Amino acid sequence: EVKIDDTAKRMCIALGKFTAYMRARPSKRQKEKAEREFGSRLVEQIGRLAICTAVVLNKTEVDDEVMRRTRQVALDTSRGRTLNITKHLFEVGDKGLETKQLAMYVTEKEEDARELLMFMLKIGAVEIFKRKIHRQSESHIGVWRLTERMRGLYSSVHKG
Repeated sequence: EVKIDDTAKRMCIALGKFTAYMRARPSKRQKEKAEREFGSRLVEQIGRLAICTAVVLNKTEVDDEVMRRTRQVALDTSRGRTLNITKHLFEVGDKGLETKQLAMYVTEKEEDARELLMFMLKIGAVEIFKRKIHRQSESHIGVWRLTERMRGLYSSVHKG
């Protein structure tokens, strides 16, 4: 029997939630309610992966090495357009980016980036806020940034 402590369990939960957000995709075939993958299913799978990895490595508990390998699998399966956008928005922090700027960073057409950002807005990964163009000006521009929840998830999954 493999032991898994509360810290490893919390990391499995964070990895499952993060992976669910990153693997979510808008439907190309039909107009349906935008929902991400079930995080609970991924949390369970990642937890099983951690335990099975410990068994394969002949360990009696889920330790740092096991979690490092588990984390890497979760990050590998999270790769894609959504992760690329999330990474850039995380790096710029609260100042956010305009759609056009973000599209250039991720080397996508502006329309494609906007479509994915709108989907990410629906699932609660990003938000739009108004930023002043100049300090003296009253003009504002809409900018994208990660929600507080997504910033926290990204940070907890990418540390270490």
